[in-house]
Amino acid sequence: MKFFQYFVITFFSFIALIIITSFFLPKTIDAELTQTIEVKKKYLYKYLSDVQNMHEWSMWGSYNDSSLTYSTEINSQSKLPTYKWDAEVLGAGSITITTIATDTLEFLTSIYEDEFEMFGLMTFKQLGNETIIYRRQTIDLGTNPVYKVVGYFMQDYITTDLENELLRIKELAEAMTPLEHRIKVLYDNSAQGTDYKYGWGFSCLIDNTILFDTGEDFEKLDFNIKAMGIDLNKIETLIISHDHWDHTGGYKEILPLLPNLKKIYLPKDMNTEMTKQATDKAIVGNSEYINLTPDIILTKNFKTTYNGKSLYEQSLLLKTEDSLYTILAGCAHPGIDLMVREVEYDRNIKIKTVMGGFHLTHTKEDKIQELISNLKQLRITKVAPTHCSGKNAKKIFEKEFSDKFISVYTGKEVEID
Repeated sequence: MKFFQYFVITFFSFIALIIITSFFLPKTIDAELTQTIEVKKKYLYKYLSDVQNMHEWSMWGSYNDSSLTYSTEINSQSKLPTYKWDAEVLGAGSITITTIATDTLEFLTSIYEDEFEMFGLMTFKQLGNETIIYRRQTIDLGTNPVYKVVGYFMQDYITTDLENELLRIKELAEAMTPLEHRIKVLYDNSAQGTDYKYGWGFSCLIDNTILFDTGEDFEKLDFNIKAMGIDLNKIETLIISHDHWDHTGGYKEILPLLPNLKKIYLPKDMNTEMTKQATDKAIVGNSEYINLTPDIILTKNFKTTYNGKSLYEQSLLLKTEDSLYTILAGCAHPGIDLMVREVEYDRNIKIKTVMGGFHLTHTKEDKIQELISNLKQLRITKVAPTHCSGKNAKKIFEKEFSDKFISVYTGKEVEID
């Protein structure tokens, strides 16, 4: 009998202790961590905001429990994406992305048949090519004394789980290869400062391996190549957009300096001497689209007239992360809007950025405005006019496209994404 009395007293004393202790414990648990990841914010954000990827990185993911099965859905009313899981060790639960903002993701996690709710937060800040993630997880323990006491001792476990989650995100994100292209402008009719030489013409290098046009003067082109630290050994492809002196001026002298050059793509009716110099590497006047890489396409030859003569011009298409394209033109003699329209029809693709010469130097303002209107109707969102576009046209383009206008000049490195 005494034993039973002692047991009852002890039991209720223990319960009382828990209740009294719980008064001094917080109703929530907060775990906060940061992680620096060597991936640009836009790519990291895109990956983490996709509910389809949660099973790969979430602390409630398959990397934590190989028995896990999951599904994803979009709520028909709220339109909020939800990730649901079930697993032997982790149990069952769901994560709903409640807020998707420019620099922030917020989550609501329900576990153990909605017995616990956790509020998650991620913010993203880009510094250079790195992104700093701030991650916070808050568990609402409510007023239940047992939950509050147990939760207090779970603090370290939650922090460890968050730490592992961020390390997992870092591992996955830094293994990604975001689809972007770098265009280095080797020759244009303008330059900033005195580090580079400029002249009438155009030349650029795409992803360090594709040389597009050669400017009007080899000495200036060569000077800029050296000033920008270009490794000519990496260039495997040379493209001449059209047979005009301001795009072929450095052609003859640059060829012997490209030891690993494999292909030269020349437009139809190209100068015979230049065609001969290309020897067996030349492909002249292609009538089809050519895949130079999985993400870079050489267009067919567009036919137009210039000073009463036939002229053929070819351009490049650069695919980006969002499966949209940039068209890179030499001078766009056929009309950049007509080229966009025809390419989109031929390839069943969508172009979002136009870059290159738009041949508008002596064009009246009303015609420039008409071209801009056509590009906007084609849903072009970014423009990067180069040498033959003309100063007046560039000003109008900058006014019309605002922060989606890319200023181009000799020595500039343009990131296409």
